[in-house]
Amino acid sequence: MDRVARHLVQKRNRIILLFLILTVLCAALIPFTKIEYRLSQYLPVDSEIWAALDLYHQEFGDSAAIRVAVPKITISEAVNLKEQLRQIPGVKRILWLDDVLDVHVPVSAMDTDTLNAYYKSGTALYQIELWGDEYSASAGKAIGEIRKTAGDLAMLDGAAVTSLALRETALKQIAGITLLVIPILFLILLICTTSWFEPVLLIATIGVSAVLNLGTNVFLGNVSFISEMVATILQFAISMDYAIFLLHRFEEQRREGYEPEEAMRRGMAGAISTISASGLTTIAGFVAFLFMRYRLGQDLGIVLAKGIVLSFISVIALLPALTVKFARLVEKSRHRSFLPSFHSVGKGISKARYCIPIVILAIVPCFLAQNANTFLYGDEAVVATEGSPEAKDRERMSELFGRNNPMVVMAPRGEMGKEAQVSANLSRIPRVSQVQSAAALLGEGIPVELAPDALLEQFQTEAYSRYVLNLDVPQEGEETKQVIEEIRSVMSDAYGDAYWLVGSSASIDEIRQVMETDFSRVGVISVVAILLIVLLTFRSISIPILLILIIESAIWLNMSIPYFMGEGLIFIGYLIISAIQLGATIDYGILMTQDYLKHRKTMARQEAGVAAVETSGPSIFTSALILSVAGFSVYAASSIQGIAQLCLLVGRGAVFSGVFVIFLLPALLILLDPFIMKTTYAHKRNKGANKEVSIHEESG
Repeated sequence: MDRVARHLVQKRNRIILLFLILTVLCAALIPFTKIEYRLSQYLPVDSEIWAALDLYHQEFGDSAAIRVAVPKITISEAVNLKEQLRQIPGVKRILWLDDVLDVHVPVSAMDTDTLNAYYKSGTALYQIELWGDEYSASAGKAIGEIRKTAGDLAMLDGAAVTSLALRETALKQIAGITLLVIPILFLILLICTTSWFEPVLLIATIGVSAVLNLGTNVFLGNVSFISEMVATILQFAISMDYAIFLLHRFEEQRREGYEPEEAMRRGMAGAISTISASGLTTIAGFVAFLFMRYRLGQDLGIVLAKGIVLSFISVIALLPALTVKFARLVEKSRHRSFLPSFHSVGKGISKARYCIPIVILAIVPCFLAQNANTFLYGDEAVVATEGSPEAKDRERMSELFGRNNPMVVMAPRGEMGKEAQVSANLSRIPRVSQVQSAAALLGEGIPVELAPDALLEQFQTEAYSRYVLNLDVPQEGEETKQVIEEIRSVMSDAYGDAYWLVGSSASIDEIRQVMETDFSRVGVISVVAILLIVLLTFRSISIPILLILIIESAIWLNMSIPYFMGEGLIFIGYLIISAIQLGATIDYGILMTQDYLKHRKTMARQEAGVAAVETSGPSIFTSALILSVAGFSVYAASSIQGIAQLCLLVGRGAVFSGVFVIFLLPALLILLDPFIMKTTYAHKRNKGANKEVSIHEESG
């Protein structure tokens, strides 16, 4: 490493130029990265959901269903508006009251239930089917035209409406969140460092690696909107540790009188083990995502792991070059530390170490609570944009016409009489607010030969018929599960196993089964991988177990809060945070333990604990503050529910991990010192030094 460090410092101008060229190239590639908004694209390819979707698309093609409610309109005006909406490019079909009832008869003569399903309180409700799927450009363009034609008072609802709002919101918020968080991180670095110019070097180094990561995403084909929104902020917050650790080692050498080049060479030699261990543990947490069946985890794992690798390379190659090149500017801009001394904190922890059993007992209910969380698996929970005009429209339409939870049931085509009976049985199920099928809309006594071709094409192919249902229940929950079971019962009685359910609510159970397996797999892989990395770093049996337990306890506390508050937890948030918090914040434990072991060679264990808190406390505090502020900032700024909850967990987890490492870990190191020394290979070799310290302890 010494030779590499010397070479990197000597060739600093070439290195800076190389990174500048790569940054410009990658910045130019960023707009060409395709962003994937369809979470269904990441479902396992061998799942029943995929089989049902593929068959449905083969038989009936791609389409997107939306609801449009227009208030303050008469029936005759609604008929005219329907014809205008039908002419909009991208509109495939439109269904309204005049398709199922004679609108020329008096309202009092109409069937009340049917009337209220399409026209209520002076508001007309249109069922519109668009060409292309919910995420297609044609559907998005058609929705824009529908808004213009229907007027400012019109309310729109449906997966295509939500996805369009999601795309527009995500694109705006990606830039907005970055512009919000980076200045905040810069301000934190100004306070936590001892030079006004050091934050510029830190932000520049990690900023370059973030641009490299975003640009190289183009070679992945596409990335999920979740990865696109959180990757940059998480990369900044997580990998800033590495840069801070290196600069602290550099400053230590400068205080000992070494010139910038020699100080950096020595600083790199002293920091490389900590930075490598920290980077590897973080990467291990993300690599565990690659073993998920739900491929959104693979997308996140690749993007985030790639970002950490690029950050590591930038810290090792670019930061030394920049620091040495601008060493004079760093020195001229020195200021006193604004952080309080951690010496008194360390002394307090040492004295309070016997209170640890109480803390451990308090963790037990947190462990039990986080296992009892209620998880949300539907797309609606992840992509919901709370407070948006679309969300308000959805709420108002639900109050008037009931919830919009569409589902398609596809079965072999048969006799009209049988389909009419199945439609009637489905409509009798409580909370099934609407059933559309060829037989249901054709009516009794009308021969199929007289049925309009447009009607038959909408609901039948040569081999299959489809029943379009709307459920007046949430996307998931016990009530929804009961309704799905009753639908399956009706279809099983009529068709046996030869039917398919297509819809978000119908997919929840399978997604849950997939994710429960992924929870266990990712948890085990990330813990084992990180355990091995820490074991090799310290060559110790006890230290890896201790550090894992410290961070896992912080994770249990973090995950128990939703349970105690009675809130549902989005599944992807739990999955990601369990790996991110472990992989990213175990760095704090590694740094604290390395400092403790270093001081332990010359000090009694209590003195070593105090010294470890004093030396590593500021770095851990700074790192945890950066990660927590980044998480809380995105939580406050993002209206996309899945992103907001994920970043809330990240921010809260960083606080808990930082507190546990600063206050709990040193006390445990002091208490368990004899066992740690016996099970740590590097310290067993230096028995003479340890024996001398033990004598000193006894005399003290």
